[in-house]
Amino acid sequence: MARSGFTRVVVGVPTLLLLVTLAGAGAVSFVRVNVGIANVREGPSTKTSILGRAYEHDPLQVLTRRGAWLKVRDFEGYVGWVHASLTEPGPAVIVTASRANIRSGPGTSHPVISTAEYGLAFPVVRDAGRWVEVELGDGSRGWVHESLVWGAD
Repeated sequence: MARSGFTRVVVGVPTLLLLVTLAGAGAVSFVRVNVGIANVREGPSTKTSILGRAYEHDPLQVLTRRGAWLKVRDFEGYVGWVHASLTEPGPAVIVTASRANIRSGPGTSHPVISTAEYGLAFPVVRDAGRWVEVELGDGSRGWVHESLVWGAD
């Protein structure tokens, strides 16, 4: 199912637009959601409002950590907090194009084996230059060009 940013569950909550970076850090760090649905919250506590949801395999950029909580940014720039137990280290990408061709190999000379809609996330198997090998929902693998996705690590 295609979606836009964190799936919103609270109508009218202003979106935090401040782009925060790790102090002094040059490398970007990502995690991926390891449960079906993870609540993304306004602050590092279950007592804060739920801003939205992230879904299994969604890549999230880690901005900072506070105890067992991660402040994260999604592929559209939305920021919130997620409990670290709902994530795992490991590369993942999410489709940022309206549609992405998934190919049998790393290059446009390989046949298209599937397509993916905007907002669909995949675990990454490996990358080869500008191409990323991903694991599809049925366990098979395919390749997508890096310009069509966001995430990794």
